[in-house]
Amino acid sequence: MANGVFVGASVAGFCADAAGAAAEASGAGGRAAGAGVGAGAAAGGGDPQLVKRVARAKPTRRMRERQPYGAFRPAAKSWPTIPRVDRSDVYLMSPPGESWSLRGRANFRSEQAAAVSPRRARKEWLALAEAIEAAGATVVVLPPVDEALTGMPYAAEAGHVLAARRPGGKPRFLLPRMFAPHRARERDHWGPLAERLGFEVIDPGAGIWEGQGDVATFDGTTLLFFGGRTDRAGLTAALAHFDGEVQVIELRQPAFHGNMALLPLPHADKILVCQDVIVGDGLDRLAARFGGWRLDPVSESEIRSYATNGLPIGDRWLAPSVVPQRVKDRVAALGMTVIELAMGELCEKAGGASRCLVCHAPGVRDALTIPEENRLEQTRAKILSEPDDG
Repeated sequence: MANGVFVGASVAGFCADAAGAAAEASGAGGRAAGAGVGAGAAAGGGDPQLVKRVARAKPTRRMRERQPYGAFRPAAKSWPTIPRVDRSDVYLMSPPGESWSLRGRANFRSEQAAAVSPRRARKEWLALAEAIEAAGATVVVLPPVDEALTGMPYAAEAGHVLAARRPGGKPRFLLPRMFAPHRARERDHWGPLAERLGFEVIDPGAGIWEGQGDVATFDGTTLLFFGGRTDRAGLTAALAHFDGEVQVIELRQPAFHGNMALLPLPHADKILVCQDVIVGDGLDRLAARFGGWRLDPVSESEIRSYATNGLPIGDRWLAPSVVPQRVKDRVAALGMTVIELAMGELCEKAGGASRCLVCHAPGVRDALTIPEENRLEQTRAKILSEPDDG
């Protein structure tokens, strides 16, 4: 890792693998320390029934509020001041095709689900895309390219966007290496789009690595996950391309991606965390790095209803309707506007929620050239012209 600071991994032997990748990438620039690898819609879619504003509540400001995992919120700490949304943010998305179906059935929702309605799924997708643009960000659309690639709508696995490594350089797009055979060819379409937009496209070159599904950021730290679908070899290969402070977290099922284990909520200065699926000392290291008072617990049964898969964008949380009411109420109590999205097809049947449907590219809009055919307006008009099959 160039100029990076790695922070502990929780599997024996991973330190050597990751440190080796870091040393190869950066020479003397990186350093390892610590226990492991280093230190340290409301604007609605085409169908108004798909979107519902749930609640907004003021954050509590008790001077000594008892917080999860046995830590106290410091009395002197003020509530964070964070912008509503960065209008230079871009979200890569790809709608379900007109004959979209469940092909791989590779998660605990889809494996026994009834047949999906493609038209209904497309309108659910549009409701999310419009809610994102209503918040001030830009959606870039990869239209359906191959009806056999039924996983394309779940764009969190399109790859991951990284900053340029040299002044004036292109932002980087790190391609995935997917676990499920029916998703392996998706990168063959995301890569060319990324090049047209103006990214430097990079193949990590080894193992299984499922892109942004296994990446999160909070308070200047990158969290990288493995143990669900991403394997150790894939994580090690991807790790060499990440700069700055990194925490490596091992997972267990049912968290097949990191975004099922935790969700940063920057506006609220909290992380929703399911401690039940974090292996080894991962939770202790999260508490040590961020403070236990910032870790807000959700249960394993709640993540099976996608408690950590809503999409935070500024002070809004775009949450699938299946998220438990307790979690929606908790996020509202943290000062966020919860916008509920009906996702009977994309989430309740197919098993991917609003966070799974996007690849977030922060702060890059001015560095990109977006072709007209990849703007949301083109796809919106087509979807809205289609009848609803119920």
